[in-house]
Amino acid sequence: MTPSLEIAYAGMKASLDQMQCIGDQMAQLISGNDPARDTVELLAGQHTFDANAAVARTADEVVGSMIDLIV
Repeated sequence: MTPSLEIAYAGMKASLDQMQCIGDQMAQLISGNDPARDTVELLAGQHTFDANAAVARTADEVVGSMIDLIV
């Protein structure tokens, strides 16, 4: 796996972990939680995941193009 893919996958996993944590907090309605802040953090996690997925797709395309040049 290329370093860029490793970084993208690690970012995607971190985003999923963050979204899971915030989702759990929202579902449990922990006292003192700020639902607006949790919603913003959940959306930020989604955008971070999407950005890392785009990096993974681009890295995959670059590797594919490099293989096409070699073959």
